[in-house]
Amino acid sequence: MKIRKNIAVNDTGFVFDSSTGKPFTVNEVGLEIIKLMQEGLSSD
Repeated sequence: MKIRKNIAVNDTGFVFDSSTGKPFTVNEVGLEIIKLMQEGLSSD
């Protein structure tokens, strides 16, 4: 799975999808997963 480039993430876990205008909040684990996926790490 890939993370779209229009996803903005800050260090506190606030995630914003600019294509839909929807904000999300993730916990520390979710934040780490998103960051790793943005770096290109696969789910495998």
